[in-house]
Amino acid sequence: MISLVTAPFGFWFVTYSLSDYTRSCHFHFPRGLGQNPFFKPLGLKLKDVTPAHIQKYYTYLQTRPTKSKKRDKGVSANTVKHHHSNISKAFNYALKMNLIAYNPASRIDLPKIDRKVDTEKFYTEEQVKLVLDAVKDTLLYTPTFLAAQLGIRRSEALALKWSAIHFDNGDDSHIQIKRVLIEVEGEGVKLIELTKTDKSYRTLYMNDTIRDYLVKLKARQEELKATLKGAYIDEGFVCAWEDGKPIRPGYVTETFPKELEKKAIPNFPILTFHSLRHSAASMIINNSDGEITMKELSEFLGHSSITITLDLYSHLQFKSKKRVGKTIEKALKKTVA
Repeated sequence: MISLVTAPFGFWFVTYSLSDYTRSCHFHFPRGLGQNPFFKPLGLKLKDVTPAHIQKYYTYLQTRPTKSKKRDKGVSANTVKHHHSNISKAFNYALKMNLIAYNPASRIDLPKIDRKVDTEKFYTEEQVKLVLDAVKDTLLYTPTFLAAQLGIRRSEALALKWSAIHFDNGDDSHIQIKRVLIEVEGEGVKLIELTKTDKSYRTLYMNDTIRDYLVKLKARQEELKATLKGAYIDEGFVCAWEDGKPIRPGYVTETFPKELEKKAIPNFPILTFHSLRHSAASMIINNSDGEITMKELSEFLGHSSITITLDLYSHLQFKSKKRVGKTIEKALKKTVA
């Protein structure tokens, strides 16, 4: 039997450390951290990993060559944070099992994250309409439509099932966000149930535009079921292939920019699918005239903390800043008078 303390780092990391949901966030970890191009040549055992190894790994992530069109080299500070979260959880588990004396990931200096979303990272209202037109009649339309209308994450849109769509409550029609669809390397897609204590677990109002679209989509799927009969895989997914199979998250990420490039819209930015979530938040802020608070926006988006919402979007609240400025001006004018 392999000793966990002396086992190869990668063996232990994959076998004993993480849940399905966390493992889906490995990003570029091929079959576990120990098999990563940085760690594999080192041949480390679990007990041998030091803070210096992890710190150098994060430096490697941020400086290595990349094929990304958005970055010349390395990953963002936010991606490093996700790597660190997984690594730290893994070592915390080892510490709990008395396999190591301390968690080396707890002694790391992480790069500073600038959460603020630049206006270049989301679409305007008119641009969102162009995006929807670009993906019309493609498999991407439904998840794109839902992301634009509800500001939901890719994993949340693809996980939606008809059982979470409630048409029969009149003006109270709503959609429950209670699952995420993830992709685990070597294992395919997995549907993960969110706990009711998770801030991502939420109920969203279904406006008439969404309701009308989903009613038509449901009817279309029923037609496909009748036509394909036994060939239709009825797992109840809202976003699905014509045979009912769920859409792979990676497919959406890979195909979204390609469909936009096909349209060759002049001076049109090719952003990520996730930018639709930022676009929805921006439209809410710019059209609410301050009636929607940051707390309400945070709950709508399913952020774990209002701090995240403030960090991301507070700089977009120009109308509220304008009101504050005019209030001060008005007060001082009274004083002068």
